[in-house]
Amino acid sequence: MRIDFFKEDCHGSCFNDKEVGVCDDQESTKAYINKENKEKWIATIKNLKSKIIDFYAIDNCIEIYRENNDKDNKCDAMLIYENGIIFIELKDKRADWIPDAIGQLENTIKYFIENHGIEQFNIKKAFACNKRKPNFQTINMQIKQSFYQKWKVRLHIEATIKIQ
Repeated sequence: MRIDFFKEDCHGSCFNDKEVGVCDDQESTKAYINKENKEKWIATIKNLKSKIIDFYAIDNCIEIYRENNDKDNKCDAMLIYENGIIFIELKDKRADWIPDAIGQLENTIKYFIENHGIEQFNIKKAFACNKRKPNFQTINMQIKQSFYQKWKVRLHIEATIKIQ
């Protein structure tokens, strides 16, 4: 069964603001863009050239099932702009969050590629963002290289998403 990542009710907003936040209230609700309340922001989008960006919620909006009909894990959201796509996983944890976040990003990218392809985008990134650890997190370069070799998507572990 085809999975439509561009469902209209999952299209949260279209914006060209220089700075917005991505929020997730964590109570089985969709991730969303917030322009005012920085306290709620888990990730910050710095849109340095005021590009037009489309935000799509994925978790709690798009249903993805395994072959045994159990729901499958997925990341929280994605951004689409000009020739770029960014997958976003939002966390609010102190420890042991990176492997889980990477797994959710990988799973989403796999399903996205199967249903839409990804070769039409020149810029392909995945961000694992954590409100409690917003600065760049050091992870093994081998993990980043392996992620890129497998998906052709650059992995970032930080809460600031720069779009140039």
